[in-house]
Amino acid sequence: MNPHPQALKMLRTPELKPYVIFVKPPPLQRFKDTRYDMHARSTFDEYSSRGFTDAECHDIMHSANRIDFHYSHWFDATIVNDNLIKAFESLMFVIEGVELEPQWVPASWVN
Repeated sequence: MNPHPQALKMLRTPELKPYVIFVKPPPLQRFKDTRYDMHARSTFDEYSSRGFTDAECHDIMHSANRIDFHYSHWFDATIVNDNLIKAFESLMFVIEGVELEPQWVPASWVN
């Protein structure tokens, strides 16, 4: 799932028991460098395939910082996506931990 951040409070229910992972971008210059190195293409313009503009990079950083500031108390884990392979490995490590280790839930969720 990739819910809107404002939906996190509504999704945290005993029926769903979500585990929220925030994948955030690295610092701006690292973000630009990694996207350039990986030939990442912008999806902001549906009619062309091009790299990210500086304005788009700044918008992504601004959005990520805003989400982190306002909603970080809903995150169970945060992964910085500064290297695709390492970020994927971190994601798999978190998922494995969720599957294998006991997790805290509010007492009201326990039947």
